[in-house]
Amino acid sequence: MSPTGTQRALHQSALQALLDGDPIRAEQLAGQALGHSPEAAVEEAMAFYGIQLMCIRQHEGRMGELTELIAQAATDAEANADPTVRAYQAALAYVHAQAGALDEAKPIFEELTADLDALRRDAAWSTAMVNLADTALVLHHADAAADLYERLAPFRRPDQRHHRTHLRRIDRPPPRLPRRLARRHRPLVTLTGTIRRSPIPALSDPW
Repeated sequence: MSPTGTQRALHQSALQALLDGDPIRAEQLAGQALGHSPEAAVEEAMAFYGIQLMCIRQHEGRMGELTELIAQAATDAEANADPTVRAYQAALAYVHAQAGALDEAKPIFEELTADLDALRRDAAWSTAMVNLADTALVLHHADAAADLYERLAPFRRPDQRHHRTHLRRIDRPPPRLPRRLARRHRPLVTLTGTIRRSPIPALSDPW
């Protein structure tokens, strides 16, 4: 198998290990995938490894450990005029929110969601949008959630049974969301509920 083929197989195995509830194995496989990345695609491989590591740490309840690392990546991306800087910033807002640092998350989140059209439509777009959607839940930011929902809705797959099931199950707001807010802004409930219940975010949608 070619290095690229091995890398992809390891990425898939890491994802499956995480879905099976084995974050330690998932991290080992993600690290092996990084080691098999072609020399010409090291930056892309590092970015993908970072995404997988975020998923693993979230599963473990250890998101706060990544704050400094992602903050530095966002700073470096901005200094180098990296076109993926907003994706890094979305990840930073998400990590702050998950760690309970809402005062740190809010200004980053509000700046990004004020102009979602500026978020580059590349391989990191769907991940950044899901990060922002999850942050909207933590911040109870219903207006931004409605906008995010409208932009993500076309990429749902209603033909797949698990999506239909998840949408049917959203009959009341998540525990952290005030009921009054949920009644006024159903997109927030639908969006965040779908994301939290779906086994695989929209990473493979049409790009």
